Amino acid sequence: MNNDYQKSIDGLRGLAILLVIMFHRDVAYFGWTGVILFFVLSGYLITKILLVEKEKELPLKTKFKNFWARRILRIFPLYYLYLFILGIVLLAKWVPSIIGVEMPYLFTYTYNFYLIHVYNSQEPSFLAGHFWSLAVEEQFYLFYPFLIFLCKRRQLKVAVIGLIIFSVLFRLFFSEYQSDYLGIGNGNLDYHPFVYLDSFLCGAVIFIFRLSKLKLSLQYFIFIFSILITLIGGLFIYADITKGETIHIRKYLSSFGIEAHYTKNFYRVWGLVHLNLLFSSLLLFLISSEKNKTHSWLKRIFELKPLVAIGKVSYGMYVFHAIVIWSLMDIFNYENSFLNKYIFFILCLVSTWLVSLIVYHLYEKRFLKLKEKFR
Repeated sequence: MNNDYQKSIDGLRGLAILLVIMFHRDVAYFGWTGVILFFVLSGYLITKILLVEKEKELPLKTKFKNFWARRILRIFPLYYLYLFILGIVLLAKWVPSIIGVEMPYLFTYTYNFYLIHVYNSQEPSFLAGHFWSLAVEEQFYLFYPFLIFLCKRRQLKVAVIGLIIFSVLFRLFFSEYQSDYLGIGNGNLDYHPFVYLDSFLCGAVIFIFRLSKLKLSLQYFIFIFSILITLIGGLFIYADITKGETIHIRKYLSSFGIEAHYTKNFYRVWGLVHLNLLFSSLLLFLISSEKNKTHSWLKRIFELKPLVAIGKVSYGMYVFHAIVIWSLMDIFNYENSFLNKYIFFILCLVSTWLVSLIVYHLYEKRFLKLKEKFR
């Protein structure tokens, strides 16, 4: 076990995949933010890995090779196993059009670009639609090592801050360009890799700027502040959507006003900013070496065994959850079933976890062991 291992990181992964599945089962509409949490976590962890690699007395070429080899062994085997299973399912159901049109994008980790072009004319396939985020993540991994390995510490800090600002401005100008000049909606903005640069890099700044050395009281203030602005922003959105109607608490709690496809009032611009702040401040607070009652209480929550167990196989759960949900809907004839959405959500969650756990032990571990050859 890695000496740097922290249970709460796996707990955060567990929360992220819980949110995603809750969203896809209409249990919590704010569950789409689980993807943003995954991005923030990836930015932090990958930065940590790369900066440790950078300090090694190895040729630059070897550092790149080691990093990408470990990423390939971590991500590709499970991903392509799913695509193989998906291909069989689509052939059995005789959906050759999806195989011919979408599969080339899926196999090359460019599915997000496919969705950018088709979003305004058709919805993504449920069985593969979630792979846009894995494509965005892989595209980030492709260029980010150059930034880490080729920049000195001071240059890196400037570059990261510059890219965060660029990402925010890109969301602003791209959405305005589409709506004002092209006359189309900006839902496809959700799939562009530049949109999420600040999500990855808000996780990265924790390690690059050594923010964990900040006083715990300041970390706590940032975390509480981020919660408040997220909730306040959500109230404004909820009020706009409901047009001043009486607030229905149950309806509000299902989304907190954090809408996945809300485009008014530049929400695409500032919405991600406060979510990035929320998740990166939560991460920062959890990894702090200092302790107080709130920190200890929060850390205990994210170190709960069920949440950590889910987090350990969260990648597998993300990859397989769509096909597991689809299969269970077919088996139980869900549309005409007596099952309510909450019971069905638990069934989907447990089933996805079991499938991912089995695949992890019988298949995934074999590839993960090979990562040791590239240290």
